[in-house]
Amino acid sequence: MLTVHDERNGLVMTTWDKVSERVRHVEPNMAAIIDEISPGKDYPLFLAYYPYGVLTGDKISTILPSVNGGFFRLTDPDAPKEVIEHLSYGADSAPFTLILEKNCEFFIEIPNEKLSVPVILYQPGTFFPLSRFLRQLEKRVYAPNNVLSTMSGVRSTFMLPTIGRKQNITKLKRSLGIETAYDTDLYEQAGLFRDIAGSSAVNSEWRSCLLFFSQKWHDALLADKRFNVLLRYLLEVAWQRTAYFCSYDYYDITFSLIQKKYNMKPNPYLADTARHLFTIAMGKAPGFSPAVDEDSVPLADLQRVFVDIYGLSQYLPTIIVPKQYVFEEEDYPIYYSLQYPSTYKFSPKSRAVSSTLYDLRELKHIMDKFMHELSDKNSIHTGTIINNIAKDIAFDYYQSKEDKYNLIHLSSHLVEKDNRFTYMAKSNNSLPNAKFAADGKFVRGCVAIRKKQANVI
Repeated sequence: MLTVHDERNGLVMTTWDKVSERVRHVEPNMAAIIDEISPGKDYPLFLAYYPYGVLTGDKISTILPSVNGGFFRLTDPDAPKEVIEHLSYGADSAPFTLILEKNCEFFIEIPNEKLSVPVILYQPGTFFPLSRFLRQLEKRVYAPNNVLSTMSGVRSTFMLPTIGRKQNITKLKRSLGIETAYDTDLYEQAGLFRDIAGSSAVNSEWRSCLLFFSQKWHDALLADKRFNVLLRYLLEVAWQRTAYFCSYDYYDITFSLIQKKYNMKPNPYLADTARHLFTIAMGKAPGFSPAVDEDSVPLADLQRVFVDIYGLSQYLPTIIVPKQYVFEEEDYPIYYSLQYPSTYKFSPKSRAVSSTLYDLRELKHIMDKFMHELSDKNSIHTGTIINNIAKDIAFDYYQSKEDKYNLIHLSSHLVEKDNRFTYMAKSNNSLPNAKFAADGKFVRGCVAIRKKQANVI
């Protein structure tokens, strides 16, 4: 289950001197602080390598990879004694962890709704859970238990073109030795992606890597003065992450006052969606984008399988993944779809039956009022991030059907603005006759969030 030899497999027991350069590559500030502390070999660390699509933690406990290819929990009685000794302090949530390679998604699974809600996407250089240290300063516990799950790579992912042809899926599964039955709706495609990547016929080399800090590190952070600088740094990062949520109530009041000013009585579901669009624009909730690298999924492997084995030829094998948006840095848009609702509120629709086109028009009406008020130079939010969003960000609305009022764009125009929808990994064969899947479910009712001055194709 455990080894001291790093062969990019399973769980590896190691020390700071062996991993410091890797940490420096993704989190140089933290690495510099730890170098000053100079922890010895009596401060063990653990490297954990996960293939794509497996849970690294769920509502029960952290899940660790074994060298033999299996997995075990921190709570398992037959776990290696070194693991129990050094990492069991995180059994009820997670040990203190730094992501070294690939992205990890924290999500809420809602099986009855056939939906996974991406809560946050953590990239290399991110550490968690910080609440363990904050709790030492706060006697009350506010964070609920048994809500979030964590995946190596991303859970909320799917193919843009429809992949529902039964004979093609049967051929794919037989060719790769996959036995699991799937619906091919958006919700279940991540499971299919996982089994494709895990097939011996594909032999994917995609791995995420997490660095676990042992109990001695945890105890030193709370009691050893040498670690005070590191603890202060972690608390500062924790504050930066939560600063938005400290002001969330004020934003909520503002949105309510705008609705009252204009006597708006919108569909509660669409009002929640409008507020969530601002949260995505501020980078505090994931949106979605076409994948163009291996950070979140084994993109080249998946595209190759769906072209060469499944037989996708009419449409490009575009894969949609969750992404955190940083509008100050991004030139490309981020997207949200009414067909894959990922808001954190679940208000019912006020109309039992409504078309996606109708909902998009109403959503645009709500957003236009919000944008007008929040961009006012005399707004109470002048100079804040939400004021900057209202001034500098545009929200464009797309649907596969023509809008007679010309308020909603045709989804076929998306590819004219964003060439990521046509991306093919260089290691794969080109598809000269394939086109962008403008009728894909995700883009049949989506919102593009973009900088007004961005000049991309």
